[in-house]
Amino acid sequence: MTQFTGPLEFFIVEATEYVESLDALLGTASRSGPDPERFGKAARGLRGSATMARQYGIADLANALERGARALREGRLRWDPAIHAAFVSAVDDLRILLRAVRSWGMREEERVLHRLAELDRIVPALEGTTTRITPRTSSAGIAFLSKQTADLAEAIAGFRQSPSDQARLDALLDRARSLRGVATLRDLPPLSEVVDAIDDLGKTISLAARPVTAGQLALFDAAGSVLELASREIAAGGRPDSSGTAVQRFSQARSALARRDDALDRIVPIGDLFASGTVGIIHASTHPPTSAAQRFRLEVVSQAEHLRRVIADARLPGDPGSDERIQRELNAALQSLLESAESFGERRVASFVGAWRDRVLRKEPRAISAVDEAATLLADASCTPERLTEGLERLLPDASRETRPPVTPLASTPVSTTPVASRAAVPG
Repeated sequence: MTQFTGPLEFFIVEATEYVESLDALLGTASRSGPDPERFGKAARGLRGSATMARQYGIADLANALERGARALREGRLRWDPAIHAAFVSAVDDLRILLRAVRSWGMREEERVLHRLAELDRIVPALEGTTTRITPRTSSAGIAFLSKQTADLAEAIAGFRQSPSDQARLDALLDRARSLRGVATLRDLPPLSEVVDAIDDLGKTISLAARPVTAGQLALFDAAGSVLELASREIAAGGRPDSSGTAVQRFSQARSALARRDDALDRIVPIGDLFASGTVGIIHASTHPPTSAAQRFRLEVVSQAEHLRRVIADARLPGDPGSDERIQRELNAALQSLLESAESFGERRVASFVGAWRDRVLRKEPRAISAVDEAATLLADASCTPERLTEGLERLLPDASRETRPPVTPLASTPVSTTPVASRAAVPG
């Protein structure tokens, strides 16, 4: 029998029931979407429960889903695969957030902000509003945002003068993280993209035991230029120019740095590290606790869920800065899935990703839909090998299907006996 030790535990149980109801309604949704009355009622119940428990991030997300249900009921929202994916991702995030209510922190806040920004691009636009600095953002708030942006640009300039100074890097990261937590930033592209890049790069440099590279400095320099210009534009009551020369230079610097990182971060078989003709010292266990197919299924669930979230972002219109970021994330997600499949000997999954990858990166609707559906199957831990194999076979491009190998369940696919390491690391 379940024992409740306090209001928070009761909230978790009650909220979980609402989330499961939302998930079930999305799972049985028709072409016109889920039942708006029942979906709205479940979202409203979750919002009320979260508000009572003072879990305001969850309440805000439930409120966004409730508004979506209202728009569906009133005929102002036309259901399509992109909206379906956004709602599914929101419900998935609610489930994750519920598991984190006892240790809520910046990561959970960022998850809420990201998902709210996605839903706000769908529903408010249909209500006749636009994403901008609204009257609820006071003149004092605009001045604060302008100053925070200028302070971060100044911190970048200070770090660039002395890139080996850890204190300057720490000050830069403090500024970036303070600005990263401002919700309004999500409404002002490309600021969120720039701040995210600064924070990520700063953490990479902190952890690396090597000097700052020219490519990293170039990205800081481009980001600082975007922030300086944005600070002046915000102070004047305007919006940052998301397609200007400064933003283009930032995108180019970020892409160039990513290409260099990708070239370094490649997977090589351990066998390649031994001299030709020698015998390695690594042997496969005769009685492993789990099979390679089982380990692949455990690992691929999170990768597939991430791929679905990136695909949902790719389906939405955005500014040049976010488009470049989504393109990079989509490529990275596909590459990660491809490498995992090859590492575990799951050749059918690897072939599927390889067959669609270029067309997905070109944002061909058919390719995106096929990979999204495949990712849904991979993210379902209860999906049987036979069902997964049949699904991938059905979703293959026509040309690939004509030259396909004989169909065998994925769990029965022979597993390569060659261990794989990243950057020549010996696996634990």
